[in-house]
Amino acid sequence: MKHSIMFFALLLAAFGAQAQQAISAAGATATTEAGSLSYTVGQPVAATAVGLNIGVQQTFVVTELHIDGVEPLAVSVYPNPTTSVVKVEAESATTLRYTLFSVNGNVLMQGTLGATAEVNLSSLPTGAYLLRLDSDSGRQSNYRIIKR
Repeated sequence: MKHSIMFFALLLAAFGAQAQQAISAAGATATTEAGSLSYTVGQPVAATAVGLNIGVQQTFVVTELHIDGVEPLAVSVYPNPTTSVVKVEAESATTLRYTLFSVNGNVLMQGTLGATAEVNLSSLPTGAYLLRLDSDSGRQSNYRIIKR
């Protein structure tokens, strides 16, 4: 038994212990006086660093979907992704109609919003949704919302 453990240890030492290699499409290294952090997009977290004085934020893209021939609204929809509430802020004081769709096209919620309002998504499961905003003037904007 001792010989087989010794043989395995020598075999491992001879060929070296290799970690899995991540083949990624993007990544970078963030460096400050406090330390550095290398990351790749899509790489799973293997360890958590504690004691860094810098924060790591995941970037996200707010996707506004346009329809040809329909003038988009001047509104801000945030935060996205969200855990419960999406805030909608229109640049002009107006009343907006909203419709929230599932990815299958089912209407989940609808109603009216003022120039500054919130849409509560806390009762919905995590996933992707489509938020459509319509004004009385016929302008429309569509947003892909991620609920976590």
